[in-house]
Amino acid sequence: MIKRILSLVIGIIFIFSFTNVYALSQQQWNSLYGDSIYYDPNQNNQGCSTTNSSGQSAPGGLVFPITINSVPVSSANLADAINTWISQKNPYSELSGLGSIIVASAQNSNINPFFIVSIAQKESSLASPTDYNIIHANNAFGREAAPGQPSFQGSHLWYKWNSVKDSVNYLANSNKNAVGGGDEASYLRAEFNNMLNSNNLGGVMNTYAPSGQNNTAQYITQIQQWMGELNNLVTQSSSSSSVSSGSSSTSTPQSLQSNSSGSCSVNCQSSTSSNLSQIRQQVVCLAQAQLSIWKSQPGYTSNGSNNFSYAHTGYLIYSQDRPEEWCADFVSWIFHQAGDPLSQTDWNISSVANIASIQNPKFTVHNQGSGYIPQPGDIAIHYSNQISPPYYHINIVVAVTGNSVTLIGGDQGGANNLNYGGSNSGSVVSEYTDNFSSNNFFGGSDNIYEYVSPN
Repeated sequence: MIKRILSLVIGIIFIFSFTNVYALSQQQWNSLYGDSIYYDPNQNNQGCSTTNSSGQSAPGGLVFPITINSVPVSSANLADAINTWISQKNPYSELSGLGSIIVASAQNSNINPFFIVSIAQKESSLASPTDYNIIHANNAFGREAAPGQPSFQGSHLWYKWNSVKDSVNYLANSNKNAVGGGDEASYLRAEFNNMLNSNNLGGVMNTYAPSGQNNTAQYITQIQQWMGELNNLVTQSSSSSSVSSGSSSTSTPQSLQSNSSGSCSVNCQSSTSSNLSQIRQQVVCLAQAQLSIWKSQPGYTSNGSNNFSYAHTGYLIYSQDRPEEWCADFVSWIFHQAGDPLSQTDWNISSVANIASIQNPKFTVHNQGSGYIPQPGDIAIHYSNQISPPYYHINIVVAVTGNSVTLIGGDQGGANNLNYGGSNSGSVVSEYTDNFSSNNFFGGSDNIYEYVSPN
């Protein structure tokens, strides 16, 4: 009798528990189980992947694209494609209308924005308002929190944002100086830098959604499918109109895409020959790509008061939104995007003097009088004994022919207006050539005092 009563009690408890657990919606089940993507033991071996997918890549690459399917694209094209795709997949998405913010943050971290929204599609049906992690942590990405980070305790310690918008906005106050990366793009860059640069989608996903708790092979296949859909949307909209100004006066310059080897995909000048190191080729390509973007804008070549729309806003992508003279910011940004930041602690060095006295062992300083012959990819430090401080301008060597050196820099005037100027004087990204042994580029006693070379 006692055994019967005991069995009855256990059965009631089991039925009660079973009923309550399955009262959860499917969306809640999806978010409760697993690490980065849910593990549901009732779904066809979900979580048991035997495929070694480390070599698989993403269509269009994992870094910020300047071309897709050989078609040039702008930041506005990318944002429009994201907004259209989200509205098709989930019109109730908490990410609706945030395309431009997603693109700006992806650009800041040199990550393909299509990769970011594809993860959100997999993890939360594009931040569905009914998703468990959206409700409790505004977390559309299945991102776990490390100790000390903002968090919500569910089936795992989930990273918690103040809003879904904050999760994709690198400018949100809560994301600034966040350990491990605040917004999703910054986090991905901090965690998977080399894999992103080499377009190793399989490698990223094997860590982000490990096979012990996910069907990693399926995850990769779906990411590839969704990024392909987004690629088609953006090329359909941009192929009918060439990349021009972009759309808005507050747009910021694009970064660019790397191919599977991590090298720049735009057509570069002959200075990027194979006898240069990969980092030098990357730096030259990035500088030329940024110059091309700036030159494509209305008013770029005007003299006097430049009416180019980026003149007062576009440089902010380099200076991390600080209003300042930005020639050093531009150089810092280029080397950061190339994967060889000037500083080992903070990629952005906004002072010319600090770059001139760089302590990073990955770089060598050559004084002008040392007999050093500059190479493409070098940083040129300009000096004038008529001003204080004497180090006052900086740019990048992109070509060397005989005694001539060609340089691309930011905050140095338009193509027909090479007078040096500050952030609010209409300065742009521009290029010029002169004799590297006796340079007087700006009409004074300006000289290249030294070169800083990547090792």
